[in-house]
This record gives sequence, C-alpha cells and structure tokens, in this order.
Amino acid sequence: MAILRPVRIFLDTRDAIELSHLVNGAAKSGAMPKSQAYQQILRWICRGDCSLIVGTLQMYEWMKGSDSAALEIASVYDLSKTVLRVEGDGLCPVIEVLNEAKRLMPDLPFSAFEILRPFSAPEEYLRFLGNEVFEHLPLGKRVRMKTPPVFPRVSDRVRHNINTKTNSPDWWRDMQGTSEIFRSTFSLTRPRLLNNGLTIDAAARGWLRHGMKMIDVLTPHCGSKAADDFVRVCDFARCPSVTLHTAVMLKYARANTEPKRNDREDFAWLALVAYSDVALIESRMREFITSAERQRADSVFSDPVLACRAIETRLTTAA
Repeated sequence: MAILRPVRIFLDTRDAIELSHLVNGAAKSGAMPKSQAYQQILRWICRGDCSLIVGTLQMYEWMKGSDSAALEIASVYDLSKTVLRVEGDGLCPVIEVLNEAKRLMPDLPFSAFEILRPFSAPEEYLRFLGNEVFEHLPLGKRVRMKTPPVFPRVSDRVRHNINTKTNSPDWWRDMQGTSEIFRSTFSLTRPRLLNNGLTIDAAARGWLRHGMKMIDVLTPHCGSKAADDFVRVCDFARCPSVTLHTAVMLKYARANTEPKRNDREDFAWLALVAYSDVALIESRMREFITSAERQRADSVFSDPVLACRAIETRLTTAA
C-alpha cells in the first residue's frame, strides 16, 4: 500500500473552540446529527482540508489575536495507524472536540494522540502571548495514549495585547475607513508587526488578506467593484462562508458588542451545511450578484445586516 504524505494543518485554536458551535448548531437546526457533523469535520481534517475550520469562524476572532497551534497528521500506511499530533497553546478546545468525537464514534481511525507544547522561540512566543501562559498543560509535557486526555475547559481565555485595541471604536473606524491599513500591516511578502508588537505568521496573514478583501466588499467605500470582488474572493478563497461570517463580525463590530453564542451557532450550521457542496454555493452566489440584484449590490453590501440576511438566504436556499 502506498505511503501517504504527512499533512500539516495550521489551526487557530480559538476556531477549535467554535467547532463545538458548528456541531451544536448543526444538531439544533436539524441539519445533521452531532455524530455526522463530527465525522464531516474529521474527514476534512484527515484529507488536509482546513479551509472550513480556519476560514469559517476565524473572522470572529482574528482581531483579538489568537493562539497558534498546528495539527500534524502523519499517515503511514492507512488511517488505522495515523497519529494526530497537536502542537501549541490553548489545546483544551481541540482535545475537547476529539474527546466528544471519540465518545460518539469509538471506531475513530486514529491509533494514538500525541500532545506536546513546544516553544521553538520562547521569547517570540511569549511576546505573542502577551507574557501570559496557560497553566493546564505544563511546558514540554508529552502524552501518548489510545484516546485523548480530558482537560478542563478554559473558560477565561487569554486575551492578548491587541484586544485592548479592538475594543476601541476609533480602532474600528480606522480599520473600516481605509483598507490600506490592512494591506500594509498584513502583507504576505514579509513578516510584519502590529503597532503593539504582535507577530502575525504567514498562514494568519493569508487568511487576514481574505478578511481584508471581504471587508472592502462589505463596507460602503468599496464602490462599484463590490460585486466583482465578491465573486473573485469566493473563487480564490473557496470558502464563501467567510463572507457570511465577515458580515456577522462587522455587524457586531459596528455595535461594539460580542456575538452571542446562539448567533454563532445559527450562522455556523449554515456554513457547515453549505460547505458540504462548495460548487453549489459558489453557483448560487454568482446567481445572486449577476441577477437583477446586481444593480443593488453596493447598497446591500454597504449594510452588514442587509448583507448578512441576503447571504444567509442564499446559503439556506442552496443547503
């Protein structure tokens, strides 16, 4: 049997927290049972497709900073010999999802879980974390077992320095007022620092670029290019649900409030169902912006609430 190449997935562990929202929302809506939702998520992970996990819910959390983690799946001959390696901080949500998945599906195709927390560049990592560290997983601890360990959920997440910036209405007005801030800060050509010294790695910058583009589309100053940019970003990112969540993010950002749990679940299940058939969703999106409504595209996308409703309608219809 051919040897499968190892797959390395960079995952924002704050998104892993939201995996529970995906699953709960799917079950609550009746779209699919929890076990099926977990199977779908794990299937994406196994084939190295992290677009859903990173793209769908990152738009809620990127402005607050994030805990960087990597999931490495080293498939040797078949999935029964697969070792899932989780590296980084904030592992509780990842492990929590795996625990629940294992409970619902005892025959999960993983032979072992290896959990470790390396610091390849301690001073850099500590600066990224704002000089705060998690207490629930000591440095250098390595666990290898048949099922993942059970750690208590961390209710009070570490908030990075950037969080103080995102709570400022002035910060939001600056970000929405000019996309040049995004382009200069999150350039893909070289590592850059935010004004508070927060390092953004290449993977995060890539997704932030999508976020920057979608904010261009969803804000009033984007002008007549809104519809064309909308299609191009959907094609490029291959994750139309990013649009939906960007609209939700902007809606709450304008009001300077946090999205409620139920709101996250409601929108998350739409994205989970929608992502099952990307081609269908993209087709529906194109119909939306190439129809008679194209004439109203700028006015629709200028209001996050209207955009949210419009996109939700298309996703629901397509799903």
